[in-house]
This record gives sequence, structure tokens and C-alpha cells, in this order.
Amino acid sequence: MRFFLFVLLNIFLISPAFADFLPSWARRAPSETSSMRFYTGFGEGETKSKAINAAVADAQKQALATFGIFIESSEETYETTRSSALSAVSSEKSAANLVEFNRKDTFSQKNGKLWEPYVLYSYPKAEIKKERKRLENLKKNGSKAEKSVIGSDRSKGVLVVDTNGVRASLYIDGRSFGYTPVELIGQLSAGEHKVRIDDPIYEVFEHTVIIMPNKTVKLPVPLKNAFGFVTLRTDGKKSDVFLGGKKIGTTPLVNYKVPAGKELTFELRNSETERSFQSVTLDRNEEREINISLQEKKAKISVYSFPEADAYILLDGRKTGLKTPLENHVVPTGNHKITVYKNGFEDQAQTFSIKGGETRKLSLTMAKLKRNVSQKLMFDKAHTFTLYPSTIVKMPSLAGARVEGKLTRLMEWNAAFSFVKARTAFNDKSGKVFLTVYIDEQAYKRNYTAPMIAALSDMTAGDAAEAPLPLQCFGGEACGLPRLETDSDVYLRTSGFHHYFWSDKADYMRFPIMHMLSTKGIERTVSLEAYFAAFDANNKSVATGVFPFQVRNWHPNGKNIVFSPELLTNDAGKCVRQSLLSGKSTYWCGSDSLVFEQKIKAGTLGKISKVFVAIGVKA
Repeated sequence: MRFFLFVLLNIFLISPAFADFLPSWARRAPSETSSMRFYTGFGEGETKSKAINAAVADAQKQALATFGIFIESSEETYETTRSSALSAVSSEKSAANLVEFNRKDTFSQKNGKLWEPYVLYSYPKAEIKKERKRLENLKKNGSKAEKSVIGSDRSKGVLVVDTNGVRASLYIDGRSFGYTPVELIGQLSAGEHKVRIDDPIYEVFEHTVIIMPNKTVKLPVPLKNAFGFVTLRTDGKKSDVFLGGKKIGTTPLVNYKVPAGKELTFELRNSETERSFQSVTLDRNEEREINISLQEKKAKISVYSFPEADAYILLDGRKTGLKTPLENHVVPTGNHKITVYKNGFEDQAQTFSIKGGETRKLSLTMAKLKRNVSQKLMFDKAHTFTLYPSTIVKMPSLAGARVEGKLTRLMEWNAAFSFVKARTAFNDKSGKVFLTVYIDEQAYKRNYTAPMIAALSDMTAGDAAEAPLPLQCFGGEACGLPRLETDSDVYLRTSGFHHYFWSDKADYMRFPIMHMLSTKGIERTVSLEAYFAAFDANNKSVATGVFPFQVRNWHPNGKNIVFSPELLTNDAGKCVRQSLLSGKSTYWCGSDSLVFEQKIKAGTLGKISKVFVAIGVKA
């Protein structure tokens, strides 16, 4: 009885003193600060380690409750050697990762046969905010990778790697273990193991775990998004850059941070260019620079001529083949000169500047010219012409000749008189006569290309091919072919020069004729003269003009022969283009039309009633 009273007395006397040894944080969790929350966990167990594990689980449950997650642990948890990534994912129902959930203190005491430890944990508010946002996104997006289970002998220890539904490559001690999420049952020996999780769109995660027999180690992996850096540059014009409809900057956009592995589409906007879209997918830590060529918006012009329509249009001195009225025609941006001309009227020109996306309306008023309307031809006896005999104009006979002989006869054939034409116009204001010599395209096709195609087709070793070839043009109307890629073939120009706003081309036919012809000594040009004579009402000559020019029938291009009748104002017919990168390039160049002008005596224009125009060889 005395012993019982003694023990009872000691319990009452000692227990309050024993409670006094509890730290203040064990009685009540510390108040949260501006950056941190605190959690106190309590546990019981027959061994100290089991009791501490229970206390840890209690603290984790409290933290998980922050996110509205409540778990009932049916398995023991085990704290890894890296407390900054500790997690209480002891139930598959829990999807939370307690990143930076750190143990700050531990207090253990024994009450009879049971251990009763307390643990104090801190949890940064910034991490709580991140995790809450992550969980909300998971709830919104849903899909996760299914967990794989490998092995069955739990007595050797279990490792559960939870990447929260993300499928990532798993390596343990340098050995591949497939993909996460995964439960490895009896696959690892007891002791420390180095875990590495590597996925291209996430930062590499490395961790050390301790495997023990009959224990389950759960490793929650807070994968962090990896990033790359993209630089966007545009040629010429700065552009606003948008991502997801939101403006993020202006080009050049340098080292813009983007999530790795995710395809992002940037939109570039400029008032003068078409919207451009650039899709980018970067690897982890990749740096990429992208140069984007912006396409200018179409600039359009409308051209009107008064008082007469159907006037031809020149743009920057080039024929367009277009007539007034012209509506909403696309032109390059920049500065331009538009000219309209029509027989019987003075040429009119206007300069303008236009930006991408802009539309301009141009109206030009044309004044009438005085010119002949008589069909009667009057010859100036002081200057006669010898016209080509008809026998020269006809296609030469190719019968009995070898390939080289046939080509030589075609090269010497001069059919120019059958398709070269001339016309005149007079300008009252300047007192000038304008004489235009030109290749009539219909006559050219009928009298030259048609018989040439028939003759060359009989000599080919294969099928002839039609193709528009690019030209190099040198101011005015002089144009030439660049170096051809073929060798020892024959080309025939089948149309006039086409002057587009972005390029110059002509239609050719290629004949694969194998020949060994030397072109030295074969005449390639013929000298001609254009002549006009103006007469008054009494048939008296009041003005004359003679203008020499040449017609070149063919020219060499490498070992190829190019049949391309062209008009020249000098014997050389060569043009040189100076290029910064490729140096000088020489071209055989000519024109489809030549314009000559001559000023006549004041007061003469008013007297003209008839005009005679001719092309031939001076007698």
C-alpha cells in the first residue's frame, strides 16, 4: 500500500514537471509569418522511428489539408535524406507535392512503453501558392500518365516515384527503369540509391533515397518546367510581337523565355506588311535565333486618263501591257513614275510614293498631238530606200545540209523586214517628231517563230520544251539572258519581253540539238534605217529624218545558240551588270522597241498633212 501511494504521488508530482519540458512549438504551432506557415505533428509508437514517422505523417496531413486534401494513411512513410522535397503521399488519393516542406525541429519523449515525439515543419507561402495553382491546373486539364507497377516481393522494399501523372524517363544508379510514375517492388537492394528523372521539357531532377526491407519509400517529384530562349528578328521593318493575343514586345525580340517542348506560335504585326506567324518548339536550355522575312502588304494603284481612255501604261519606264482605266492593280511599295501614252496624244507622267496596304488613284490628262491621217504615201526623192527582196525574207532551204549547215543557214537568214514596224508622233509643245521602231508580236510569231519551230523540231534529238526564262534588264528596254545551265542546245524566243513588277521574263523553246558548230564568222546583226518624211498640203517635203539601228538575229550563250531577234542602237549589243558579290557579268542584250526623236523647224508642225514612214537599207 505504501508503495502504491508512493508511485501515485510521484505521478502527480512529476507529470506537471514533465510537461514543462515540452518546447513551446510542441504545445502550439508558431504563428505564421509574412512568408512562412508552421505545422506541429504528433505521433505514438513502440519504437522511436515508428513514432517519428507517425508524427511526420500528422504534420503532412495538416499541410495537405491546406489544399483541401485529406488522407488516411494505411502505409508507413519514410523520410528521405533530402527533407526539402519531403512529401506525405501515403495514399494514392493525394496528388499534392510538398516542395520545401522542411523539418525545423524534433522533440521525443517516452511515456511508459510508447514513444511520443513532436515534429515542427515550416512551409513557405510562395510554395503553397505555386502548389495550389498547379493542383487547380491539374483539376482543370485532367489527363495523367498511369502508374506502372514492377515486381511483387515487398519484403525487399518498395520505391514509389510519383511525378504527378507526368511521363518521364527514370534512371536509378545510372540504370534505366523505364518511365514514371512507377512503383518498383523488390527491384532495389537495401541502402542508398541515386534517382535521376530526365524529361526534355522539365529540369533534371536528382535525389537520393534509402531503401529498407519491408518499407515503402514514396518519392514525390516536383518536376519544374524547363525553358529555352528564342530571338526573333525581322528584315527591314520592326514588327510588334504577339503571343496568345497579347503583345510581348517588338522585333528584334532577344532571348525571350519560352517553356521547353511546347509549341508556341508568335504573331508579327506591322501596318505595312502581312501578318506573319512563326511556330517554335525549343528543347531544354536551347537558344535559337530566327530571322523572319516579312511580306509587304499589296500596294494598289488605279490609273485613269482623260479625255481618252485606252492609253497604254508605263511603270518606271517599263511596258506593262496594261491600258487605262486600270483598277486596283498591285505594285511594289516605294517611289514610282507612271506614264500613259496613246497615238495622237502627248505622253503624260506622274510620280508617286506608295506604302504596303495603301491604294492610290492617279488621274492624268492627255493633250492631243498633230499627226498624219492620210493613207497616201509620199516619197522624198532626196533619200530613197532599197527594200529587202522577197527572196531574202523567205525561209532558206535546209535540204541536203547537215545539222551544223542547217543551223548556219538559219543564223544567216534575215526575216527582220517581215516583223519590224515603225510609227510616228508629233509633239506640238516641244516641236519634236518621235519615231518608234518596234517588233510587231503577231507578225513575229507568224513570219518568224512558226517556220523556225518547224525547222528546229526536225533537228532535235528529243522533245522540245517550253519555259519562261528570267531576264536581266538594263534601263530602258535592253534585256538579256543570264548564263544558261544547258550546253550545246538551241533556244528560240517565242514572245516579246514581259516586264512584270517583280521580274522580267520571256517565253523560249529549248531544242536539244547536239551540234559541233563554231559560231565564229557568222554574221549576227543586220544594219537598217528607219526613215520618215513629212509633207504639207501641196505635197512639199517639210521635214525628214533618218535613224540607223541594227537587228541581231541570234547570239551565243555558252555553247548554246539563242535565236532572239532584238533591236540595237549600236553594234556591240553588250550590257554589263556590276554585282557586289559576283562581280561583273556580261550579257548579250537588246530591245523589242526603240524610240528616236528629232526636233524640227519651228512652225513646221502646223503645215504637216501627210507622213511617210519606211524601214529599209539606204541606197
